[in-house]
Amino acid sequence: MPREGVRAGMRVPHQALIRGWPSCVRRLQKQVRTDRRSGATRVTPFSSAWAAFLDGPLFVFTADQDWAPEWAVEVFLSELRRYHIPLHVFRTNPSLAFDQAVKAGEAEQGWHPNFLPGSSHGAAVSEVIRYCQRNFPGASTVRSHCFAEDTFSWRELRSAGIIADSQLGTLFQGYLLPVAHWTGIIRFPVYFEDDIFFEIQESNLNLETIMPTLFTPGMKILNFHPTFVGCNTPSRSHHERLKARIFSADSTADGLTWGGRGALSVLRELVERILSRGYRFHRFHSIVDLALASFRAADDVVSPSLRRSLPVDPSGHVP
Repeated sequence: MPREGVRAGMRVPHQALIRGWPSCVRRLQKQVRTDRRSGATRVTPFSSAWAAFLDGPLFVFTADQDWAPEWAVEVFLSELRRYHIPLHVFRTNPSLAFDQAVKAGEAEQGWHPNFLPGSSHGAAVSEVIRYCQRNFPGASTVRSHCFAEDTFSWRELRSAGIIADSQLGTLFQGYLLPVAHWTGIIRFPVYFEDDIFFEIQESNLNLETIMPTLFTPGMKILNFHPTFVGCNTPSRSHHERLKARIFSADSTADGLTWGGRGALSVLRELVERILSRGYRFHRFHSIVDLALASFRAADDVVSPSLRRSLPVDPSGHVP
């Protein structure tokens, strides 16, 4: 049995917890004290606390399952195995391929609850959360379907043990840092979202558009949908035309895979650009733990009197 740790009252595999947590916290706190004693003007407590995020880009690969057909999931996972990329998948429904990837340690998983009207997950927030708990027990991260959220759903998610979300889609923004949501959930904005890229670059899917920010410091969370990758989808409109066939009970790849430049082409080019620069992909839970260390390292990021709202770190301390 794998060793386990405790995160927000939930048991999680020990390997999901970042190694060297105590030394990371001590190093950040020492730098903050040094800065203050020296009266440094250029290196602030803030920049010391967030040095791990600001030294360079931190790449993370995520996916929204979105009820992808099993054949598309298998195509998607084979691509990630080809590049040895750890995955964090936000789950919507049972899948043998994803279940096996999680069991093998190739992927971590979080919830991808559908809070929209007509959701198969449930009619009320509490029903949707129970669905996720029943199908994906032990998860502590979330990204909702279509980024839908409100005060009530996020309060209930925090009560259910969620400690981190990856909820905000950005305009491929550089210098992204974690944010402490008022519920105590730590928020990790998304740098690259495939269907947002479709909206902006539908004519040619040209990655040069985002190159000025791709290698800037800060979090670089990439998000792809297995269905888009499996079908090599070139645009949102193309996907909508084939949607009924893709999600039919007897769906196969036959006649559904685009032969030109599409989501699969973009994934490969983007990953190869990143790896060719000598960067690697980090596990999502690792940057969650790193963020908690950063929140703990300085008193002027989150007020000490409010830190009780934040999740506990793997050693049981409140940041």
